[in-house]
Amino acid sequence: MLTTFLQGRLPPGAEEVYNAAMNAGKYDVVVVGAGPAGSACAWELARHGVRVLLLDKSEFPRDKTCGDGLTPRAVSVLEGMGLAREVAGMGGRVSQVRVVGPGGTSTTLGMPGRGGLVVPRLRLDDALLRRATSVGAEFEAPARAEAVELEGQHTLVRLEDGRGVRARMVVVATGASPRLLERSGLVAARPRLLAASRAYFECPAAQVEEMVFSFQGVTLPGYGWIFPLGGGRFNVGAGVLARHEGSTARKEFEAFTRSRLCSRLLPGARREGPVRGFPLRTDFLRSRLWAPRVIMVGEAAGLVNPLTGEGIDYALESGVIAGRHVREMLSRGEIEARAYERELRSRFSELFRTCERLRWLCRSRLAVHRLVTAADRHEDLRRMTARIVLGLEAEGRVPVAMAAKALVALLGA
Repeated sequence: MLTTFLQGRLPPGAEEVYNAAMNAGKYDVVVVGAGPAGSACAWELARHGVRVLLLDKSEFPRDKTCGDGLTPRAVSVLEGMGLAREVAGMGGRVSQVRVVGPGGTSTTLGMPGRGGLVVPRLRLDDALLRRATSVGAEFEAPARAEAVELEGQHTLVRLEDGRGVRARMVVVATGASPRLLERSGLVAARPRLLAASRAYFECPAAQVEEMVFSFQGVTLPGYGWIFPLGGGRFNVGAGVLARHEGSTARKEFEAFTRSRLCSRLLPGARREGPVRGFPLRTDFLRSRLWAPRVIMVGEAAGLVNPLTGEGIDYALESGVIAGRHVREMLSRGEIEARAYERELRSRFSELFRTCERLRWLCRSRLAVHRLVTAADRHEDLRRMTARIVLGLEAEGRVPVAMAAKALVALLGA
């Protein structure tokens, strides 16, 4: 077994000592998965003196297929972690989102504060991991977790190579894949996964400086996007938000990149590298968030916006929130994360319910056209749309009166 830490490989003869310490319960918490949710959680725990082991199936830096967009609420978490300035230098800064309707009508939504960022996950995730290890979290990779089991006063993480890692608690941050959750009996049924595809493009002639979110050139309620990375590079992709016979994320990607919108905004664009697909798990409202001595965070908790497919901001937030609750649970000797669930439900449920309703309505070309047109004409509706798309409403609550106005606009009442 090749054991690798961020600060270097174990010296000869040290692996047996290390494995013995792992088996003896050296760690307070094991975090499985070193994406944004896992690294944010490990950072929050380690900076308060909790003994944390962060595991991932891949060595870092590694790429992760994604839209790469960071909303203002994601940037806010990065600021709290002391990473915003470093990460801002890794990609493009954006201050607006342009939403394009199926007929080409568009409206521009402003971002509050310092705006958002578009940063390749290859660089973002590595920066987050380095931040976690800088405050004391330990990292091991490659280490694929096969199951999570209760064992006396500890929780056991069984690894693919046959070893077991014991800790007082485990945080599952494995993204959309339900494999570990299913093997550990942490989901009642296989979560329904949606899908997206993306590729990187080079287009020095392009003048796109905002995030473009398009309902044109795709099968509704799907969407396409063009996100500027800076330096004439773009993340371009398409997502499928409902299952259609004969429709796949790859087909939607091909249709979107051939659309008039892409041809106009990215003239003469050249694709860099392959087209990659990725799953989206958007079932937070029905997802299990904890089991005794186990907490799920980020996409492992279904925290991907069901309307936009955005998940990095919710991953970062839930990771930090989970870290705080785990610290409190360890100090009190608790094994049930009911307070963690209450906070997440309070923070995100209303927003996710609103987005699920809008996703259903977005099956209609006429409804989407009416929303985009009305938002472009009415400032209050435009602000409300921006808060929903960017997930900016305080504590995730969308005012009932504003949501009602949006529905009236959608239905043309």
